[in-house]
This record gives sequence, C-alpha cells and structure tokens, in this order.
Amino acid sequence: MADSEVRIDVLLTDINLGRGPDGWDIARRSRELIGELPIIFVSGDSNSDWKKQNISKSVMFAKPVAGKDLLGAVNAAMN
Repeated sequence: MADSEVRIDVLLTDINLGRGPDGWDIARRSRELIGELPIIFVSGDSNSDWKKQNISKSVMFAKPVAGKDLLGAVNAAMN
C-alpha cells in the first residue's frame, strides 16, 4: 500500500453527530465506497432505529458501552 492510500477495516460511529450528516448517512456512504465494510454504531438514544435503518453487517451498542464489548465487536468485524 502506498503512503497516500488509506485502508479502512471497520467503521465505528455514533448516530447523532451534530450538524450535517448523521451516523446512518456516514454508514450508507461508506458502504457505497467500500462495499461490505463492517459498521459498529454507538448511540445513547437511537437504538430503536437501528433495525428500521436496515444496514446489514452492522451492530449497535447503547451508551455507555463497556470497552471489552466494543473491542470484541471490532475484533469480530476485522476477522
């Protein structure tokens, strides 16, 4: 891989990101660019929307999330 190339193995995003795109938008755009990129969502209030969004190969964690759970999800996504 050249120095200017970036490789993304997993996307970890919150849902509510302030003004602009939200985590759902970021996830969909990432999938357009990187195909079946694994996605991990973390949110304090959007858990009920996760199934409605129908974003395959993704998981949702409610805040607060234990570090070991998050690390386990990242490891699983990368393997």
